[in-house]
This record gives sequence, structure tokens and C-alpha cells, in this order.
Amino acid sequence: YMEEHIEKFLTSQKLQPLISSEVNEAGEPDVHYGNAETEYRSLPNTTYNARLALVPEEVAAFASATQPKQWNLLVERCGTEETAMMALAERVSKEIDQHGIIKVLREVVVSTNEGAKFTMMYPRPVNDKNPEHLALYAFNRLGVMRQLHYSLKDTSLSIDMGIFLNGLPIITLELKNELTGQCHHNAVKQYMMNRDVKGEKLLGFKRCLVHFAVSTEQVFMTTKLDGKKTYFMPYNKTFANIGVESEGYRTDYLWKDVLRRDSVIDLVSHYVNLHTEKKKMYDKKTGQLKEESSTSLIFPRWHQRRAVKKLLKDIKERGAGHNYLIQHSAGSGKSHTITWLAFRLSSLYQHYTDENALFDSVIVVNDRVALDTQMQRNFKQFEQTAGEVCYIDEKKSSQDLKEAIEKRRRIIVTTLQKFPVISEEITKYKNRKYAVIIDEAHSSQSGQSARQMRKALSFEEAEALDEAAAAAEGDEVEKLARRIEADLASTGPHSNISFFAFTATPKPKTIEIFCEREYGTKEPFDLYSMEDAINEGFILNPLENVMSFKRYYKLMRNKDVPDNEHDRKKTMALLGSYVDIHPTAIERKSRIMAEHFASQTAKEIDGEARAMLVTRSRLHAVRYKQEFDRIMQEMRLPYKALVAFSGSVKDGDREYTEQSMNNLPGKTSITDAIKLP
Repeated sequence: YMEEHIEKFLTSQKLQPLISSEVNEAGEPDVHYGNAETEYRSLPNTTYNARLALVPEEVAAFASATQPKQWNLLVERCGTEETAMMALAERVSKEIDQHGIIKVLREVVVSTNEGAKFTMMYPRPVNDKNPEHLALYAFNRLGVMRQLHYSLKDTSLSIDMGIFLNGLPIITLELKNELTGQCHHNAVKQYMMNRDVKGEKLLGFKRCLVHFAVSTEQVFMTTKLDGKKTYFMPYNKTFANIGVESEGYRTDYLWKDVLRRDSVIDLVSHYVNLHTEKKKMYDKKTGQLKEESSTSLIFPRWHQRRAVKKLLKDIKERGAGHNYLIQHSAGSGKSHTITWLAFRLSSLYQHYTDENALFDSVIVVNDRVALDTQMQRNFKQFEQTAGEVCYIDEKKSSQDLKEAIEKRRRIIVTTLQKFPVISEEITKYKNRKYAVIIDEAHSSQSGQSARQMRKALSFEEAEALDEAAAAAEGDEVEKLARRIEADLASTGPHSNISFFAFTATPKPKTIEIFCEREYGTKEPFDLYSMEDAINEGFILNPLENVMSFKRYYKLMRNKDVPDNEHDRKKTMALLGSYVDIHPTAIERKSRIMAEHFASQTAKEIDGEARAMLVTRSRLHAVRYKQEFDRIMQEMRLPYKALVAFSGSVKDGDREYTEQSMNNLPGKTSITDAIKLP
């Protein structure tokens, strides 16, 4: 019954005009989605070709409707339409084998042996300036198939539902109804245990975009079927969809929102992508580190798509000049969300009738050079047009950044440290609009660099604020803090700039600056909390296994002699710090931790577990490192301690650095050293 319900919904949704009523009122004609009356067509499962893993009739129907000259050429050279259909289907299947389905849909031009060339999908146009593009988008064909018999080995095997775009399978769904005693776990198990990936073309990696395990209560997804190693991620609105209300199934948001026609094509056009990551792994045979590459297919999780979609909708309604705080916890996939948002903003038109994109430049700013390198890799994976993104890293100068803004480069990825140098240059372009995406806003929104960035993009208003802030300044620390707060908090929104601040742990000041007041309170524009990440299993809850140890010490002083010279709280803190770094305290704590690691932790993760100690200062880190080395040698443990800190640390007459304390070979980094046995 669930199959029938989903099919009936998708095939009953009437097509809406692509162009909004605002455009129609301006005298433009309605443009509908081709000749179909509904968003989806029902596809008989007999039309599916398991050998080619597609529906030849749908592929041919799309090709003939959108590219009639090439189709007629193919038919002429093949002799009949039936022969032409199979020739095209064969070629498309081979291209997917070679490049993967996402590239065939988005990039590859399929060339048949007969010399005909075809594009397999047309994305949604950003405005109405190209009528031909509007018409081509209208002819994209969405189909839903029940009981998809995917196997050549056993024709009785089937998957409950398949979603097809122009005849190519992009989504599969295994459905379970809680009322019959089954849940999403049964669907997950079915995918992992009963779906033989080897030899079954549809189930191969990059052949299908995503596989959903769907019950009436919860949804899980994976982009790669790999037997027992398959990893399914939650795709729920909330944890276990608790609190999600619906007139029908609790999971009907999947087909009422995600699987709608425009949503599916949007996901294929702008979100789903192949991501290759290089990692240094320890080779047990050679004893050396070697670089390995792993490729994954990225499909946005529910909160990632939700955040970008909400932001785009709000900007289209209100235009530039507003601030947004996106509070996404660690484990949320924040770097991917930032990347998707940047690309969408760079080609965003507020109205279909607009000649130019809303923002002249999208500037992605983050605080750390290492993170910036990671961000560069992320952007390069999603970059579809060479030169679309300008990377201003540690290898480039501030002059390069200046030129990038002058030339209206669409997306500029840089570090906060480079921005202030050219702040005066940006003030020349008062009529331009900017989207500024700040990663880890709680750190980037403070400091002289951020003040300069805000000043540069806010134009004249900042000058008056600087003068107003100066009157209330005290000593140097308070002076800087008050100036930052006055500049960021008091300038308010500006019609030429939108700020998008991403952080996992916003401070009160961050909330005050980036959260625009609605309904009387200030809340993040989008929230994926630490609780959400813990519940969904993307980060661990450190509080679950906390073991507390009480310490005892006594401070001696003459009670008869009053002490009016020293602040009691500061004195207690100073004396407590002395106790913490006392050799006896460090020795006893280190021994407890070393014994616990040897007896418990080291056995986890197939015997390759690591442990990390966070100390209150760099000097504490040095002392603990030395004590761990001594204790592990005494206990004859086959482990080694590594210490990480910036700069150098003096302890008495000796000075320590990371390299000297870790005694690492050559230029081996701490990151690489962690992977050593």
C-alpha cells in the first residue's frame, strides 16, 4: 500500500508554470513542463532493461523531444527508430560505466557510433532570458517505477521503487510499514545482505545517486552499496523523526518535498557530486606512510539541503542586506554546506526578469590556513567551470585578492588575515553587492581583521562608529574589545551586503550580531545542534563516559593576620594552578591514564585506537608528555606519546618545541606521526 500511495502522489501533482505569476503579469507567456500534465509518469517495470540499467524508451523519448535533429540523424543512419533507441541506450550505458551517472547527466555529451550527439539533462534556468533553455528544461522526464526488477541473475529480485530522470535510474527506495511489523532496519538489512552488488549494474557505485531505506517512521540513505560495509546515514527531519507530525506517514516529507520534480533536478544539477579525498595511511608491510585516494558520492543530508534552500528563499524574498547565523554542529558536514551555498549564491537571480545575478562576488572567509586548504579542495571538487572560483591562499598576495574583487570574480575563497590589507580598495565599489560567508563566526567576528572587513564592506557608516566607540574606551584590551563590539553590533544591516555566519558554538555576541530579531527573540536562522549530531551518530557524546576524580589539598595561612592585599578568587586560582602542575599530581594522573589506555582503550578500533589529553597550558602539555614517556618506559608499554603546541615553551632553563620533544624524522608532521604505529 505504501508503494501505491507514493506513486499516486507523485503522478497526481499537476505541473505548475515555470515562470512566476510576477513574470506572467508582465506579459510573458506561461511556460509549462513539456506536454505532460503531471510531474511524474508511471513507468511499467517491463520497460526496464537490466543489462543496460536504464529505460530505453524514456531515453529515446527525451532525446527526440529535446534534440530532434540529432535524433533524426541517428534514426536515418540506424534505419529504424527501434534500432536507434537501442543504439543510444547502449551508448549511454557505456558512458555511465566510464564516467558515472552524475557526470553523464550534468557534463558528458553522449556521442553514438553513428555520429549523433546528445545531452542527457537540462538544468533549471536562472532567469527568463533564454526561451529555448526554458523549453528544454520543460522536457526533462521524471518517472516512478514500482517493483524494479534489477537483476539479470535472478529475475524475481526487485527493489520496491525506482526514480528515473530521462530514463536513467537515480534513486531507489526500499519501503517498510511499521504496521506490518517491519521498520527501516529491515530495509537497511535488505540492502546490505540481499543486494549482491557484484554483477548487478544498477547497484554499482556511481550508477545510482542514492538508495533510501524508508519506513513509515524514519528514513536512512546511502550513496554506495558495499555489502556488510555499507554505511547508511539518517535522513530524518529530527532525531528519529520525533515530533514530526503529518496527516499521513511521518516520512511523507520525502516524497512531498525531496522527490518533487524541481527538487530532484535541482539536487542533480547543484548538489550531488563526486568527492575524492587523499589520505596518508600506514602500510604495515613496508612500515611507511603511503597516500591513498578514496572517492565518495556526496548527497546532501536533510539539514544541509534545508539550510541552503531556506537561505535562497529568504534572499529571493528580501534581497541583499541581511545577516544570517547558521548554527551547525561538528559532524554536520559544514564545509559541504558552505560550498553549496557559495555556488548557489554566485548564480542567484532575485527575479526571473533580472538581467544580472544578485551578488557581484561571493567571498568565503575562514580563519585558519589549514582549513582554507581543506576548503579549496572542497570547492575544486564542485567546480564545474574552470576558473569559476578564485583561491587566495598563503601562496598568493593581497594584490591577487584586490584584483579578484576588482574583476568581479564570482567566488573568492580567502583567509581572514588577507582581507584587511585591501579593505580601502573595496570601498570604491559602492554600487556592488557582496555575499560574505564566514566560517566559524565566533572567532572570525572578533579581532582587528574582522573589524576592517566589516568596515570595508559597510562603507561610510563605520567612520562614525569608530569615533563614537573611541569615547568609551579604557585600557588597550578594553579599547579594542569595545571598538569591535561597537563596529559589528551597531552598524546594522546594509543594503549592499549579506553576511552568512557558520559556527557550531556561537557566543552571545555572535548571536547578537548575526541573528536578526524575529518574533521578539533572536534565534539562529538554521540549527543543527550538537544534540542532533550526537543522536545521529556523527559525533560522540564525551559526557557519557566521564569519570571524575576528586583532588584534595589544604592551603595554610595564619588566620590571625588579615590579608587585604590579595584578591581571594585570584589567589585561589593561582594556588590551584600550582597544585595542578605539581610533579606528584601529574605523575598520579598520568599513571591512571596510561593504565586505563593499556587495559581498555588500546583494544578498541581493531587495536588501533588513539587517546588524546587536553591540558590547560603548553607547559602542562610538556610536563605530561615527559611523564607519559617515563611511565610507559617503566611499564614497558609499546606506545609512544606525541605532543602538539605552537611555538616554543620554556621550562626552567630548557626550551622545548614540537619537533624536539617528538623526535620526528625529517619533516614528518604531527598529523602524519599520529598514523605511525
